[in-house]
Amino acid sequence: MIDELAFAFGITGPVLLLLIIGRALRATAIVDDHFVSRANALVFNVALPALLFFSIAGSPLGSAFDIRLTLVGLGGTLRFCAVTPRRTTGAAPKVRRPTLERRRTPRKQGSARA
Repeated sequence: MIDELAFAFGITGPVLLLLIIGRALRATAIVDDHFVSRANALVFNVALPALLFFSIAGSPLGSAFDIRLTLVGLGGTLRFCAVTPRRTTGAAPKVRRPTLERRRTPRKQGSARA
C-alpha cells in the first residue's frame, strides 16, 4: 500500500509542485498574463513537439511502430470521414454578427461640445 502511494506521489508530486509554484508566482504578480500567453505558445509550439520527436527518435523502430495500432487509427479516421456530413459548397456559411452602434443621447439645451 505504501509502495503504491509513493509511486503515485512520485508521478504526480512534481506536477503538483509546479502548480503550487505557478500559483504563488501569479499571486505575487511576478508572472503576468502576457508572460503566461507567450510561455504557453512556446511550450505548445516548440517544446512539446521537440519532446515528442526526440522520444520517438530515441526509441527502436519496432516499439514505435505497431501495424495493428496503425490500422485501427486508419480505420477510425476513414469511418469518421464516412459518417461526417459534407458541405455542398466550398465556402463557409456567412455569420451575421451584430454591430455595436453608439447610442446617441439627445443634447441638453445650452450644452455645447468642443
